[in-house]
Amino acid sequence: MTPSLSNINPKLQRANEHLDALLSQISRFIQNNPPHVVIEEDQEDHLCILKIYCPKIDTRFGIIVGEFAHNLRSSLDNLVWQLALSFTHNPNKHICFPVTETNDADARKFIKSSTCGIHPEAIKLIETLQPYNEGENFKQNSLWKLHKLWNIDKHRVIPSVGTVLEINIPKGITPSEIENHNGIFYIRMPISVMTKMESAPHPRFDIHFGSEDDGLVLNYTDLRKIYTDITVDIIPQFERFFSHSKSTNLSH
Repeated sequence: MTPSLSNINPKLQRANEHLDALLSQISRFIQNNPPHVVIEEDQEDHLCILKIYCPKIDTRFGIIVGEFAHNLRSSLDNLVWQLALSFTHNPNKHICFPVTETNDADARKFIKSSTCGIHPEAIKLIETLQPYNEGENFKQNSLWKLHKLWNIDKHRVIPSVGTVLEINIPKGITPSEIENHNGIFYIRMPISVMTKMESAPHPRFDIHFGSEDDGLVLNYTDLRKIYTDITVDIIPQFERFFSHSKSTNLSH
């Protein structure tokens, strides 16, 4: 097989298919499982209590996200392998696309060992793409998010976090307490709110992925942005290292 940027396209296409499937299933799930609101009065404490029942999230969503992350992240490792094949006849078996948030001696050693045997200019390009170049904002870098998500799925847990709830309450009213117990949200407000609400509010919720313990929480829009950044802004920059490669725009 001739080294080419197009050799990684099947993985990119598969990652995109996972995103399309995720959006379709999330939309259907939210439509079929709207949150349910019950309004109660606590006369003793003079409180209005909103009890919002949110549906339990299907763990299959997290599995799809993990498969998306694997295909997209491993395509970058495949990219480095293609770069090595185009530059040497005997590539290092341990090369990969390094992603690091620090620029210390250990990180530089890791980048050097991970890119041994590829074109020096390609190594420089990989270095310019590293999250550490964004300083304290490295967690906003799509490479960092993808790499973190990939590791969460591989080594820790299925990357399902849960729901994020949005609800409109009367203007000028500040809830005195918000709690979440086993998927039921309790919002406590002054009982005077009852006269300002003609009917139960209609909450909206979104499904998030990742791991709060690892500092990464993403929704579908975030995942789509990661895919676009990788396939449109990052990978095409390596096309010049393949004399016969053909780029494919896989944004969606």
